[in-house]
Amino acid sequence: MENPWLLRLPTDAPRVVPSDGSIIKAFNTHYARTKFVIQTQLLPEPFIGDRNARVYLLNLNPGYQPEDERWHADADFQTAIIDNLHHKSAEFPFYYFDPRFEEVPGSQWWAEHARWLIERIGIKKLARNLFCVELFPYHSEKYQRVPKKVLSAGLRPGGGGELPPDGLVHSSAYGIYLVRRAIHENRPIVAMRAFQGWCAQLPELRVYPKLFRLKNWQRAFLSPGNIEEYDRLVRELNAAP
Repeated sequence: MENPWLLRLPTDAPRVVPSDGSIIKAFNTHYARTKFVIQTQLLPEPFIGDRNARVYLLNLNPGYQPEDERWHADADFQTAIIDNLHHKSAEFPFYYFDPRFEEVPGSQWWAEHARWLIERIGIKKLARNLFCVELFPYHSEKYQRVPKKVLSAGLRPGGGGELPPDGLVHSSAYGIYLVRRAIHENRPIVAMRAFQGWCAQLPELRVYPKLFRLKNWQRAFLSPGNIEEYDRLVRELNAAP
């Protein structure tokens, strides 16, 4: 499947791929002045890491804090995100583990939520072997799926074309494709958040033998007490180059 993120993103808001533009505009008009507003001034982060990583993580969508504004204006951080969108190689493919960005809110979140794996595997090896895919690629303080009436409003200009995945945007199809490919390649997958939403797109996940579930997805810690069969996941990561 063609990578929609190879298209050049605008340098100013709205920083969205053209296929998503009218839906995002209709969404933000509908949810103006709410915590659901999509922060189109930030670069999208539909996935983080090397798509050939040993283990896939399934997440919901990138969050938003005011401090993100400063970092998304930082040239080095912008380059890391855009290179990642283009699947370019990097010393730290999972760039939130890159020491240069340790003060980024996202880096602090991952350092806290993955600290047990960092201790067991090592941060550099983990950066090569985790790939996180977001169900929805754009930043917001709180997530809200795209309602049908908003989708209808967003599709009206121009008309025609294929519908996006249910409740999502067109570019979401690429992340779904990458996870489907990971299933076919028998890669371990950790369902961190939005498991039902992912299963709506990929029903085969429910019976996938290499799926790891969290006991408490609301906190999403990648800890021994929260991941079912945690030691098996560690063995999978240790077996990676």
